[in-house]
Amino acid sequence: MPQIRYDNITGVTHIQWDANFPIKCPVCNNEFTPIFSILKENTNRSSFLRIKKDDIESWDVLVGEHPLPLVDDKYTGEWNDWPYKSEPAKGKHYTIFIGKEHVPFHELSKDQIYEALFAIQETYKKLADLNRVIYIGVIMLSAKGQDMEGHPHFDVLGLPFVPKTINEEMNRFMKAFEEKNSCPLCEVIKAEESGSKLIYSNENWIAYYPWSPSRTNEIRITSTTHYKPITKLTQKELQDLAFLLLTVSKTLYNVSKSDYAIVFHLLPPKRTVTYYHNYIQMFTVNSIVESFFYGFGIYVGNSDEESKRFISSFKSVLKEIAGL
Repeated sequence: MPQIRYDNITGVTHIQWDANFPIKCPVCNNEFTPIFSILKENTNRSSFLRIKKDDIESWDVLVGEHPLPLVDDKYTGEWNDWPYKSEPAKGKHYTIFIGKEHVPFHELSKDQIYEALFAIQETYKKLADLNRVIYIGVIMLSAKGQDMEGHPHFDVLGLPFVPKTINEEMNRFMKAFEEKNSCPLCEVIKAEESGSKLIYSNENWIAYYPWSPSRTNEIRITSTTHYKPITKLTQKELQDLAFLLLTVSKTLYNVSKSDYAIVFHLLPPKRTVTYYHNYIQMFTVNSIVESFFYGFGIYVGNSDEESKRFISSFKSVLKEIAGL
């Protein structure tokens, strides 16, 4: 049964995920039950997005529970505190499928990505109402790094804890604001608006290569204004973000020829501060493990099976080397 484990020494959070990846496309195999869909509808004067909870044969974006969730309210198990802290992997894991074609994220259209961002807003609202959800993570995994084959998709996870990376970022923002009386990302934006690391900027977002990247190929997209909950972003802000996500992901792929992850760094839904910014991390990856670890500081995988194989091999080789 999936379990959340906390290391009392390093602070690393590990979620047991027993699935064998990548999973075959659940949409095409009729193994996905959507809870709602997004459909773009046109009138004589304009177009608009409609949320459909019934009759969802026609769809542009499909939202539902992950077929093999990382966290789920149905999971049971023991709670342990010391020395091995753990708890059942309770929470909620939704998937947002974008478009009916099996194409990479960077081959979507700007409109499709905008529709996906709109779906993220609606899914976020749904998760924020759940009592056990402390943090909502949004992540997109491409190609080798993804959890499911087929349609490009975002995973939106309602977690019972704040990931280590997010927690440390919030503390650093608070410390900088208290000591310098200024927002660190505002200072970065000011420096990069005409700096050599600037990639692209528009009215609401700026994309740049970070001063101290966590990966060789990493781009950050930051809101130009102080923090606003993702559910409050306007249509214009979402459209501007959709354009940046498309152009930056396409450029990153063409430059690196590598798979990549897109990770949203957001505040916990019940936390409000004035010195934070929405920002998105985009970086190249080789596996789903790297995506979660470099994005959130969460290690995912079946460590029990991995440790058994490793310890067995290690002891065998140790016996030969040490002459035991």
